[in-house]
Amino acid sequence: MTQYSIDENRRRIVITAKTADRTPTVAETVLQIIGRRPDLGRWDWIFDIREPHEKATTEQLDQIAEVFNAVRGERSYTVFVSSDPETYARCALMDLKFLDRRHIVAPTMKEAEALIPKVVPSVY
Repeated sequence: MTQYSIDENRRRIVITAKTADRTPTVAETVLQIIGRRPDLGRWDWIFDIREPHEKATTEQLDQIAEVFNAVRGERSYTVFVSSDPETYARCALMDLKFLDRRHIVAPTMKEAEALIPKVVPSVY
């Protein structure tokens, strides 16, 4: 099962992939969340994907990027908590698909939290 929390104060979503039950997948969970609240595409996201999980397909990434790009604003961040070296290559690919969003890898949740800037300067 994929678990998530929404932190309204910090404008941050944290998603944790759990091995026990693979439905819904991480990508399906993201699509459900932004389907209900597209504005969250401007927020920072942290994905804890240290446990084995089903990776998003190219089509799913394109769908997610389309929704996120439709609500662009100031620079936002996605941090993947992972020890899988492939995650770096996936982040580079996602940086090309997502406008105004940077994708980063961190080995721990604590480091992921620290990588997201405390104050992001407004572009307006």
